[in-house]
Amino acid sequence: MPNHRPEGVANAFLKKSQKDGTIITQMKLQKLVYIAHGWMLGLSGKPLVNQEPEAWERGPVFPQLREHVKNSGSNPIGDLIHENDDSPFAFFSNQSRGAIITADLDEYEQLVIDHVWTRYGQMGPFDLSDLTHQPNTPWSITFENGVGRNCPIDNKLIRNHYSQLAQKSAATT
Repeated sequence: MPNHRPEGVANAFLKKSQKDGTIITQMKLQKLVYIAHGWMLGLSGKPLVNQEPEAWERGPVFPQLREHVKNSGSNPIGDLIHENDDSPFAFFSNQSRGAIITADLDEYEQLVIDHVWTRYGQMGPFDLSDLTHQPNTPWSITFENGVGRNCPIDNKLIRNHYSQLAQKSAATT
């Protein structure tokens, strides 16, 4: 599959935040990666990341990404994500953090990342969370309508939701 690790896509957003001085917390980063994944599915039918997000209480979460950024708590993430950042020994000590995790984005994927950053990058984490918690979103269908907490959010639900958003957007322009 040509899609990417969530941490690699997250680093694409962290690079943008470093460039323009935007603050990103782990909650905001999770939402940006999820939204980019959604738009990629909705516009191309192809996933951007190689795992499905899960429906956690505060919204869609990529558990693998969460493991790499959880030690930042609610503080801004100031550095790119490295291979060993999921280890508390690497985070809190001098153990090597390993290589920076990258995503070799193709031109279309980069356009999606750029669009998501332009449209959502200046929003706060709770504003982004509000977007993902609206009724009939993939998160609400999974979390609130009986599938369950911490269950994977099916990519078909995400694709359908973002396809509908794209159609509504095209109809209003």
